[in-house]
Amino acid sequence: MPRIDVRRYFRGPFFWVALAVLVVLVGAQLLTASGGYKKVDTSVVIADISSDQVASATNIGSDQIIQLVLKNGDKVQSQYVKDNGDFISQTLRAKKVPFDDQIPQQSIWVSLLFSFLPIAIIVVLFLFFMNNMQGGGSRVMSFGKSRAKLMTKDMPKTTFADVAGVDEAVEELEEIK
Repeated sequence: MPRIDVRRYFRGPFFWVALAVLVVLVGAQLLTASGGYKKVDTSVVIADISSDQVASATNIGSDQIIQLVLKNGDKVQSQYVKDNGDFISQTLRAKKVPFDDQIPQQSIWVSLLFSFLPIAIIVVLFLFFMNNMQGGGSRVMSFGKSRAKLMTKDMPKTTFADVAGVDEAVEELEEIK
């Protein structure tokens, strides 16, 4: 049975791309946390409003979410379709429940992250491909540094192996010293 080299997967780009996607997904989940509200069906929210069990409400308009604080202290939220938004608002007004309309604002850090993340990914991929084009290793961006030797016709092609054991060659080398 062939042996699988697990370390190869950790060095490759697939691992790092998967890790980046996982970090973004976890970060998005943490940034959009519901703040302790229990998710329920829209019909439950409407029933709670109709039966005067609501102490206060918050309508998050662009996300179409209604968050209720019930008189018993429970916190519930529900997502509704656009047509139900007017009905929920009218029901809250009819029952004289204090409510607030909010439009969520994205954090400056989140907007900067989503602005610069694609650029950073492109730069990392560019450096990765340049590294592979250079033959791997740490020679990224070393364009003009050729390791080729300059050969001319005047250079002798005789090596030490060719003259091994010849006493005259040894004498000539001693004269050069």
